[in-house]
Amino acid sequence: MVTPNNTSAISKNEDKKTNEIQQIYRTRVVQIRGVVGNYDVPVTIDSGSKINVMSEELFQKLNIGLDKSCKLVMINANGAPTKI
Repeated sequence: MVTPNNTSAISKNEDKKTNEIQQIYRTRVVQIRGVVGNYDVPVTIDSGSKINVMSEELFQKLNIGLDKSCKLVMINANGAPTKI
């Protein structure tokens, strides 16, 4: 609840969150910890990426389906193509 006594603390907290979010967007690649399904995993956020990928190990653990009709070639950071 917002009261006259805590509005400046809330405002400072919101400013801090906004600054953190802006910092993330200024940075091209950010690595954080995240949760996918019930698994704690490292997550790489790449603002220049056009696709999302995960390891085969995590894919197997999550036991999710795969659309095999989708044929993509991913160009790695080093420029090498990889069929996915």
